[in-house]
Amino acid sequence: MRHTSGRVQNFEAFLEDITRRLKTARSQPALVLFARSETSDLIAVALEINDVPFARLTVDFFDRKHADDFLEKRLGGRSSRFAEARDRFFGLVYQLLDVDPQQAWNQAKVRSFLGYAPVLEAIASFLNVTNYQNLLNELEEVERNADLSSSGMQWRFLARS
Repeated sequence: MRHTSGRVQNFEAFLEDITRRLKTARSQPALVLFARSETSDLIAVALEINDVPFARLTVDFFDRKHADDFLEKRLGGRSSRFAEARDRFFGLVYQLLDVDPQQAWNQAKVRSFLGYAPVLEAIASFLNVTNYQNLLNELEEVERNADLSSSGMQWRFLARS
């Protein structure tokens, strides 16, 4: 527990230091921080409480169009079979997440998974095959399987990625 406590103390000291140094407004940014959402929330609260002027920008997940563009650029010019395999793979994810395929990308759980760049990198690796017909056959077999978790597809996806 002491290790975690030390981390908390260090973070609190960091927050105290930046709030003390950044109290006065500036015409130019004096500091740029990159953080995960939860950490960013804590920093924003500390700055607000101490009346430190700041701007907060966030990076959003890809939407469907940009996810498609990402995969197409990552994999180069692929045949229409690539698009079919991509769409079939996305459909399996929609099933696993229990969302309506027509509204899938409006769901936070879909965008935060399929719209996350590292996941798209893994999907690109999975879809980077020489024989799309074999991949389509494998995906079709999984679609026919009522229990997606027993098909082992998730492990094959991770192993290929």
